[in-house]
Amino acid sequence: ARYGISRKTGYKWLARYQALGMDGLQERSRRPWGHARQTPYTLQQAIIELRQSGRGLRGPKKIRELLAMRYPDADLPGLTTIYHVLKRAGLITSTRRRRRVAPTARPFASVQA
Repeated sequence: ARYGISRKTGYKWLARYQALGMDGLQERSRRPWGHARQTPYTLQQAIIELRQSGRGLRGPKKIRELLAMRYPDADLPGLTTIYHVLKRAGLITSTRRRRRVAPTARPFASVQA
């Protein structure tokens, strides 16, 4: 209470000091070590290989079907995940978004016929 920290934080710092000395009290990175649902590297490589092989360019739907045939017991990624893997690899270029036309402020002209 004197230093404005919780009891749990105080014990954590004490344990780090006893284990590592002054080096244990330095600021640590808060970045996570890994992602729980990250697509495995081998599956990413299979997605890229399926996109590049064959005659036509295959999209996420066809690639997912081919992955299902190739790896029947694997937990397959979703279509959006496959799209993101291909985009990170530079195999998909995003389409240019259209500008929206601003609505007119005037009402329509009157119609005679």
